[in-house]
Amino acid sequence: MHGIQSSHDAIISKSLDDIVESWNDAAEWMFGYTSGEMIGETIFKIIPPEKLEEEQQILFRLKNGERVEHFETKRLKKDGTHVDIYLTISLIKNEDNEIIGLSKIARDITYQKMAEMRKNDFITIASLELKTPLTTIKSYVQLLLVKARADGDQFNADALSRVEKQANKMSILIQNFLNNAKLLEGKFDLVIERFNTHELLEEVVNDAKILSPTYELVMKDCEDVFVLADRNKIGQVMENLVSNAVKYSPVGNTITIGCKTIGGHAQISVSDTGIGIINNESPQRSPQGLSILFKNRTCRPKRKLAHQ
Repeated sequence: MHGIQSSHDAIISKSLDDIVESWNDAAEWMFGYTSGEMIGETIFKIIPPEKLEEEQQILFRLKNGERVEHFETKRLKKDGTHVDIYLTISLIKNEDNEIIGLSKIARDITYQKMAEMRKNDFITIASLELKTPLTTIKSYVQLLLVKARADGDQFNADALSRVEKQANKMSILIQNFLNNAKLLEGKFDLVIERFNTHELLEEVVNDAKILSPTYELVMKDCEDVFVLADRNKIGQVMENLVSNAVKYSPVGNTITIGCKTIGGHAQISVSDTGIGIINNESPQRSPQGLSILFKNRTCRPKRKLAHQ
C-alpha cells in the first residue's frame, strides 16, 4: 500500500458501477481532489463529457478478453481544466476469477505535450523563414536556366534543371512542415494521382548517380506499371532509402532499385550489400533491403529483409 501511495503516477481503482474505491496521493496532486472527496463518488467527476463513451468502450473490450494498450487521453481537474494523461487500464478479479472492477494508472504528460507544441511552433516559424529565400533561389535558377538554354549550354541547363527540381521538392517539404500539426496527429494530406513507377524511379536514380558517383546504381523495374499514390511523398521515401543505402554501403558497391508486380500490387524495393539487419534466427547478417507496397488508392510501407 505504501508503494501505491508514494507512486508518482495516479493509481485509481473503481467498481463496475463506476464508483471510486481507491485514490492515491498522486491522484490527489494530479486531479485536485482528495481521497475523501473521491472515494465513494463516481469516476465520471474527472472524465470530460466528450470522453464518457471511451470509458464504457474500454470496459466492454476488457470484458470480452481484448487487450487494451496504454493510450493518451484527457481528464478533468477539480478546477475544471483538462490534464493530458497516459492511461493504463487493467481488470480487477476476485478469487473466483470474476471481474469486480478496474485498476487505472494515469501519468501526467502535460509537459511532454507542451514540449511538442513548442517544437511544432519552432518548425512552423522556421519553415516560414525558409520560404522567402527559397523562393528567391528558385527565381534565379529559373532565370539562369532560360539563359543556359538560349545559349545552347546543355550541361548547365541539365544541372540547373536538377537544381530547380530539388528546390521544388524543398518547397513541398516546407509545406509539409507548415502542416506539422496534422503530421503529429497522424493526419497528412495525400495528393493521390496515377503515375508511372519507372519514371519516378528513373528520376531518383539519376539524381543519386550525380550525388554518389562512386556507387553503382542499378534499376530492375517494370516500365509499364502505374500506381495510384502520392507521387511526391513516395519520391521522398525512395530518395531517403537510396540515401541510406549509400550511407551504409562500402564505396563502389551496387545498390539495386527494383520494382515488381505481385497480383494487384506494385512492390518497389531498394537493396544493397551493406551491414544490413541482424536476423534473430541466424548469426549471419542479411543484405539490407526495404520495400514499399502499393495497392489501389493507398500505399503502406512494408519492411523486409531482402535475401539475395
